[in-house]
Amino acid sequence: MSNFLQFASRITATEYDRLQKSTPYSRLKVKALALTVFIPAAMWCIFGFLVSYGVMQNHWLPSILLAVVLGLVIFTLERLIVMGNGNWWMAGFRILLGATIAFLGAQLVDLVIFKADIDNKLPSVKHSLAMQVMQDEQQQFNERNNIKAMETGISSLDGLYRQQQQEAIDEAGGLKGTGIKGVAQATKFKQAAANKTFDKLAGEQEKLDILLMSRAQGDNIAYQKALTNISDQSILLRIKAMEMLLENESAMRHLYWGFTIFMFLLEFLVIIFKLTMKKSAYEDEVSAIEVLYKNRTQRLYGPQSPYNQPHTIIPEVGSTIRNFSSSLNTLL
Repeated sequence: MSNFLQFASRITATEYDRLQKSTPYSRLKVKALALTVFIPAAMWCIFGFLVSYGVMQNHWLPSILLAVVLGLVIFTLERLIVMGNGNWWMAGFRILLGATIAFLGAQLVDLVIFKADIDNKLPSVKHSLAMQVMQDEQQQFNERNNIKAMETGISSLDGLYRQQQQEAIDEAGGLKGTGIKGVAQATKFKQAAANKTFDKLAGEQEKLDILLMSRAQGDNIAYQKALTNISDQSILLRIKAMEMLLENESAMRHLYWGFTIFMFLLEFLVIIFKLTMKKSAYEDEVSAIEVLYKNRTQRLYGPQSPYNQPHTIIPEVGSTIRNFSSSLNTLL
């Protein structure tokens, strides 16, 4: 156990020789804090490897390297939390840091635990994203070719044609206009106007149909290209799929929050132990030594230091200074 105590002392930046001479509770606290540092670091190593190798389908070697890097980062952060001491500002920072690490760690855990469910949901998510890309491409095509203006113009021509055609029919029936029944000169004139409008309408409609066919082909190309470019190993894509599952599946929601709370508790082990465990004799001794050294430094180099006021220590210095000042005033 002495070897582990020495190792725990290195982890928590504790003076091993002094700790050995301290109380059993002091040694127990150092061991407990060292263990709390390793638990989240080990969890990040394991789940970092699983995410990289099992979810993102990376090779095992870079997956191991990523896991080691993540573990070292979390280990360093947790070690800083254990080593840190200070006021409530520092405590607040430790809580915020722990919450951030816990949230990110929970996301990794959920991606691994719900991998099969996320895989089943990915096609739907990819379809939604590809449809969004297709709609953006469609909107850009409409703006480039003034589709909206063309549709408005065609709608106006269609309304005008229907009006002119009805006028020609009414004229032929003698209901309006000249009142002469049959295909008279007025009827022919109005029908010719209606036919001219119809020809213009048909020409504009043909142009629009050609553009819409071209747009449909572009939409299909954009959709297929978007599907091809969306990788199944994308972390953001998988998180989006998981969010969609959480919205629709109550059972998964319960499991998700269960694992998330579990990860939060693991990450907060360091902070909980650090803030709730009572101060040990070793810590009191270190604090006393710190105060002692500060007071000694203040006495030696502060305003009352003998280096700044030597006459307080050697009386002869005071009399010499007074005699020198008196002689100097006489000369002046």
